[in-house]
Amino acid sequence: MKTSKRTRNLSKFKKYKKLCEVAFENGALNDSSRRMLDLQADMFDLSKEEQKMVEEWFNFQVDEDIPENIRYKFLLKELKENEHLNILDKENIAKKLTGIDLPELEKELLENGILKSTIKSYLGIKLVDESTSEEYPECRKIIDSMDSGGYPEQEKSSDSYNYEVKERIKKVLKAYNIKYKHELDIEAEEGPTVTRFSLELVEGEKLSKIQSRIDDITRELGAPKTVSVANVPGTFRICFDVPKSERVPIPLSTFLRENSQPSKKESLEVGLGINTAGKIEKIDLLKTRHLLVGGTTGSGKSVFLQSMIISLISLYDSNKLKLIIIDPKQLDFSIFEGLPHLEPFGQVTYKSSAAENILIELIKLMEMRKKKIKGKALSVKAYNEMVEETDRIPYVVVVIDEYADFLMSFKDKKSRNSLEQKICRIAQVSRALGMRLVLATQRPEANIVTGLIKANFPARIALTVRSHINSSMIIDVPGAENLLGHGDMLYSSDGSSPRRLQGFFID
Repeated sequence: MKTSKRTRNLSKFKKYKKLCEVAFENGALNDSSRRMLDLQADMFDLSKEEQKMVEEWFNFQVDEDIPENIRYKFLLKELKENEHLNILDKENIAKKLTGIDLPELEKELLENGILKSTIKSYLGIKLVDESTSEEYPECRKIIDSMDSGGYPEQEKSSDSYNYEVKERIKKVLKAYNIKYKHELDIEAEEGPTVTRFSLELVEGEKLSKIQSRIDDITRELGAPKTVSVANVPGTFRICFDVPKSERVPIPLSTFLRENSQPSKKESLEVGLGINTAGKIEKIDLLKTRHLLVGGTTGSGKSVFLQSMIISLISLYDSNKLKLIIIDPKQLDFSIFEGLPHLEPFGQVTYKSSAAENILIELIKLMEMRKKKIKGKALSVKAYNEMVEETDRIPYVVVVIDEYADFLMSFKDKKSRNSLEQKICRIAQVSRALGMRLVLATQRPEANIVTGLIKANFPARIALTVRSHINSSMIIDVPGAENLLGHGDMLYSSDGSSPRRLQGFFID
């Protein structure tokens, strides 16, 4: 409801602004133009303050005696507004900005002022001590406003319940003539979504023999939803993941409170979720490199991406990290608009044409970074470890949501291939240059997640998908089709066996 109201307001401002462009075309307003604008403002239901706010820019344009700092401020404001308009307007204003002769410090102060006003309007968060604060936001305020509370105390399953399930598993294996090592205990560990029962099969027994009877096993274990059977990574065991009748939601603040500082100075740590043993797991994007995420509607994909972004902005200042968010759906990431981490100009990128231009600029940025570190270090990470804090190069994380929609917005195959090549070029070259891509899609199909994409995205997350084919497209093995949705996921990196996790939720 809030989004639709904001969209209507933007629409009437845009229409009135177009009328002002015509009325002010030849300089100051004449009487007839003044009457026409007043009439139109009334029709658009604009207040006098709103009308004045739109016209302020045009009055400024016809006034020659404007101080340079005020001119810079107005141009910067106009550039922010034109994020919703075409790329040519933005380029023209950017040229005017670069032509204004002001000290760099004064420019930075003016830019911070514009950012602060933008953040207020989008997030409604009151700033602390604006007069002395050099940088906004205190990202903790965003975190606290979005999510509260710690890891709720979950009631552990009773010993009698675990004993009963273990006995049922033994009977099921005996009934289907599946041999396991009786001398080894069936171990149980409890996570927020499933209880995992693990055991060791006799040599020669095949896991597929159990998986082919999964529907019968689910019924015979009395599970509320489909039981998953898989190998336990790094052991000789297999596991039965039995869904709990009621999952325990884990707020993102659980991770943030336990990880108030990154464990390493040069890192990009992200909270993934809670494993089947109830332990928090996180990854470092600098080590895992680029990340591919797939999941259908309701799988928790957007919430995972939001929690990942909040993890990053809570751990890293805007001088250490820059974010680029491309969101063709235009729904899930508007809360981050105005953050100093966000490029370009604190805005989420919605239009496909603008997103393609950003990818081109990223390729140029890679070449610049290569030249900067050449002869000094082999990577941006190594370079940052050598130089002073003021000389370090910020890391860049590019989040592309709804990659399938982004790709298909280009009508001809040649344009789609060109886009894929740009993404793959960035993925291939940027590993040592401090840039990471996070690619998310609802449609993990062969024409979307091509071999070229998979080869360059070694870290993978599969949330709930429609079929075992979709699961194999993301993590190279089936299993994600049996996940329970709402953040239940399988994580794999560099071809390792998938690990099951429950993602954090944002209240």
